[in-house]
Amino acid sequence: MGTHDRPSETIPELSSNRRKVDSEGIAIADVVLVPLEDGDRTEALRAIGKYVITIDLNPMSRTSVFSNITIVDNVVRAMPLMVEEAREMLTWSTEKLYAVVTNFDNNENRAISINLMIEHLENRAREAMEVQQL
Repeated sequence: MGTHDRPSETIPELSSNRRKVDSEGIAIADVVLVPLEDGDRTEALRAIGKYVITIDLNPMSRTSVFSNITIVDNVVRAMPLMVEEAREMLTWSTEKLYAVVTNFDNNENRAISINLMIEHLENRAREAMEVQQL
């Protein structure tokens, strides 16, 4: 194991082992991806000025609330889609990329996700009632 394989810095806002970070990774990163629900870490990363992107199934979780960008999805499904999107974004101008980031509203994103979930649940409830009536 090389020296870069070991956490060498800490996030002062965390007291658990999740506070340990690599000095050449999260410690110096402007943007951090938190691929699984972790409200404590997300909140702590934001407190030290990191731009945080998370993947979480629950748009109402602390992770989602404290993120700059919440991807409401399963991490196994989201990662390949993110790679595909990133490849496409390589061709975008700096101005277009900047506009996407600065115009993104995570609260609106979360609200849209919640509304989609409600719509899905309402449809499922209607289907269940139709089956029950047969």
